[in-house]
Amino acid sequence: MNLCTDSPGCAEEFFSAPPGWTCGLQEDLPQEFRAIALRLLGGAPVAAAWTDLPRPWQCAIVVEHAVRSQFDVLVSALREGLDVPDGLICLAASGEMYPNSSFTPSKISISRVRSWLNFAIMAFIFDSILQVYLDYISDIQSGIVNLLTKQK
Repeated sequence: MNLCTDSPGCAEEFFSAPPGWTCGLQEDLPQEFRAIALRLLGGAPVAAAWTDLPRPWQCAIVVEHAVRSQFDVLVSALREGLDVPDGLICLAASGEMYPNSSFTPSKISISRVRSWLNFAIMAFIFDSILQVYLDYISDIQSGIVNLLTKQK
């Protein structure tokens, strides 16, 4: 399972192809993913599934209403020595804003989360294009160096 949630309907708001849901977390899940999922879902009944996630994400945890900042939960887990799985994305349809900030607690809408998700995807695409460009420039530089060393 690479997707877990406390609300399959909520998770289906984020992912267009509804996967087949199972009840609970599978025993063969990596321990890190299991521990982080249980912390973020806060004891709610868990539904899990396999689904195709957009690159670079490999696993997702979707919470219908986060009662605590997901960032704070992840920081706390790291401080306790847990490894956060590579490619993890944590989404919440609503929740309390960051309690340590100057903002007052309020709801976060799905459209706002989608905006951040779109921003993250665009940033990833830009980074990928930039990396291809830099690799291309590096290849050109290598070719010029090889050409100059052969002429000597």
